Amino acid sequence: MIPREGKTHSNVVMLSSRHAMHRTDFRALEFYEKRWVQAVAGGQAARKAALAGRSAARVLGMWVVTTDRHEPVELLLPNGRTPPKGQWPARTVYHRARNRVATIRHFDTLRATDEVTTAFEIALRHGFREGLVAMDWLLKHHTDRKTVVEEMAKLGRVKGIAVLRKVIKYAVDNSRSPFESYARAILIEHVADDWIVNGIFAGYEVDLRRGWLIIEIDGDYKYDGVTFKKTDETLRLERRREKHLLKTGVFAIRPSRSDLLLREKEFIDDVRTFLAQPRIVTRAL
Repeated sequence: MIPREGKTHSNVVMLSSRHAMHRTDFRALEFYEKRWVQAVAGGQAARKAALAGRSAARVLGMWVVTTDRHEPVELLLPNGRTPPKGQWPARTVYHRARNRVATIRHFDTLRATDEVTTAFEIALRHGFREGLVAMDWLLKHHTDRKTVVEEMAKLGRVKGIAVLRKVIKYAVDNSRSPFESYARAILIEHVADDWIVNGIFAGYEVDLRRGWLIIEIDGDYKYDGVTFKKTDETLRLERRREKHLLKTGVFAIRPSRSDLLLREKEFIDDVRTFLAQPRIVTRAL
């Protein structure tokens, strides 16, 4: 149902000028689902513009981690211009085109910038952390570092280019999840930059390691009973794995997604505290 122009419906959330959703149904969605629905609606309502930045990443299936609770729909016009701000739809921003021409991907009902352009825009506009998350996905699922560097050179001197260079420097092609990438970005900014990503230690693959400190990013999906093994079996295996690792003399911490997003200082302090502890064993790690 689309409310008539000028009418207000308390039970409806307007997603765009052409799309609406029952408020109860919208509120029941997870944060990332709300942003996906809004991106799709905004992209379908745009007659000429393509989704860009985070919005493009949402529909392309790229990793996105953000603390922006009011994430707007991001759009890019092929002609490179932006309409006057007074003509922007609510909760929408338009971006100007770069010297590097963006490839536009066409879907049945909307358009979006290609994966490389999308990752670049996220880093340039939203900073190192979000940029690293997007770039890790790009190297893991879409292209190689050499291509990324060559494409970056086409941008020339633009605002945020130093951040993009830093993102590419630290991006890896073996990250296992967006929150693993996000945690590494926090650690690079505030603790150290020499983390081993998904390396093998004591016979197990561990998310992040520096010396004798292991950081495992907790993900609820591990325990949903569907994604991996049954929940009780997964918990037993995780506990056995953790006990074996601790016997080698390492320290291990397991931050949750909420710890990373809402309790960042505590996470950083915990990591610094553990790294300052004397080593329990003398064997080289």
